[in-house]
Amino acid sequence: MHVEQLIGAFDAYAEGDYETAYDQTREAYHHMFMTDKGLSGAIVTQMPDRFMSEMPEEMPNTSLAPPIEIYETGYYQAQ
Repeated sequence: MHVEQLIGAFDAYAEGDYETAYDQTREAYHHMFMTDKGLSGAIVTQMPDRFMSEMPEEMPNTSLAPPIEIYETGYYQAQ
């Protein structure tokens, strides 16, 4: 499904159908989060000692994290 969506996005873009290209790309992107969640969970389960550490009480502001809107909506809208 993921590969078909990427190919569909490429074909739609080449034909000038940018709305379909965007929709197909977003769906393919979304599928990778599901894959990522499964893989990361399995890796941590197999090697928990490599991932156990104390979490800081407050994360440092590095200005590298994406805006919170990305987590709430799945995409970022410029203000």
